[in-house]
Amino acid sequence: MHRRPLLAAAGAIACALLSAAPALAADVNIVSKAVGFSPRDITVAPGDTVTWHWIGSANERNHSPASDPGQLESWDADPGNPKPDFDHGAGHTFTTAALTHSGTFTYHCKVHPDVMRGTVTVTGAPVPAFTASASSAFAGDQVDFDATASSDPDGTIDRYEWDLDGNGSFETDTGATPSASRTYLAPASVNVGLRVTDDRGNQRTVSHPLTVATRAPTATFTVVPGTAAKGATVTFDASLSSATPGRTITDFAWDLDGDGTFETDTGLIPTATGSYTAAATLSIGLRVTDSAGDVTTTSRPLTVSNAAPTATFTVSNANPQPGATVTFDAASSTDSDGSIAKFTWDLDGNGSFETDTGTTPTASRAYTTPGATTVRLRVTDNENGTAETTRTVTVPAPPAPASPPASPPAPAPALVAPAPAPPLAAPPAAPPTARPAAVAPAAPAAPAAKKAKKRPRCVTKKQKRTRACKALKKKKKKRRH
Repeated sequence: MHRRPLLAAAGAIACALLSAAPALAADVNIVSKAVGFSPRDITVAPGDTVTWHWIGSANERNHSPASDPGQLESWDADPGNPKPDFDHGAGHTFTTAALTHSGTFTYHCKVHPDVMRGTVTVTGAPVPAFTASASSAFAGDQVDFDATASSDPDGTIDRYEWDLDGNGSFETDTGATPSASRTYLAPASVNVGLRVTDDRGNQRTVSHPLTVATRAPTATFTVVPGTAAKGATVTFDASLSSATPGRTITDFAWDLDGDGTFETDTGLIPTATGSYTAAATLSIGLRVTDSAGDVTTTSRPLTVSNAAPTATFTVSNANPQPGATVTFDAASSTDSDGSIAKFTWDLDGNGSFETDTGTTPTASRAYTTPGATTVRLRVTDNENGTAETTRTVTVPAPPAPASPPASPPAPAPALVAPAPAPPLAAPPAAPPTARPAAVAPAAPAAPAAKKAKKRPRCVTKKQKRTRACKALKKKKKKRRH
């Protein structure tokens, strides 16, 4: 970057140190599309100007510098012409107005915006700074903020604006007064902000966190057990409660029944006990008071549980005949920490407890259909605790009708014996042959008569093929001949 000095003499320079320097101009050469702006990025002081010089050949003088839109500083070498693609002529120049706003501003060539770009940085922005009377304050205390440490390197700060509630809006304007104050009524974490504006309109902001605490004591306690049975002792312990520095806790008060009233005051003793006769979910409260009279309250839940009843019943006849009445008796059902308020029955086994006998523990029903029925009992105690149990009733099927006696078997057919064969005729006796008489020898003793031989039966073909029948047939033939 080159500057044109107003005075060359050293003495004049020394004089300039004692007074505000007049505005200077920074020079930028436009050589060609390939080279771009030279130098590309420059820095100037507030009040300076920037001058661009067209030094290229005839075909490299179609360039036009202009600032990017939406910036505090703006310039345009060819206003009203979005693309001045022509020869601006040898030695052509363009100079901005005095740049008064601090910051970095971007610009481009309107003919070649993609390749020819640069920046102009204007120095001299104000520097905001402030302190708080306390970085951690208590609710109800006033906090003072002092911005006298803010500065501007080349001018003055004309305006101080404050965001004291941390909402991002600088709603408190103290003008040229570099201080503000605020009282915070409730504990909070606030990001306090300051915005300063200098005599050229440059603005800068800064912020610091502020914690607003309470002076009231801290209240906390434990509940043991967190879920208690009816009649059990429950202990509440607030020993971890504490006061802020310089103070002490002077009183512990308890709301042990959850009605919102701190009826139990244990003074300096941080513990309390209680027992409960009914099932419930309670909000136990603690109120702690410190030596300055500040009070803090807190609460914790306590569940008092109900013991479930015991359901049981007897069946007068688990296997009744069809149509017989069955009686169910649940008088033995019990509730260990109360009483049974209702008996309901599912006598038909459909899953619905449609029979409500109230506090009467008995019920009855006749069953006509053979088969098994699951009977259910539900008992409800005086705190809506319930229990259920079941029994089975089975109606037997009727006996099957007797079947008629079986018919006797048919007699076997009689076997007809074949007719006996006629006796064979004795063959005729042969005529006696004459023989000479002789003295017959003495006859021997006659042998014992032999048992008559049984004649074989020769009726069927099978019988006729037997050896005996064949011999008999042969014998008959012989006799015939």
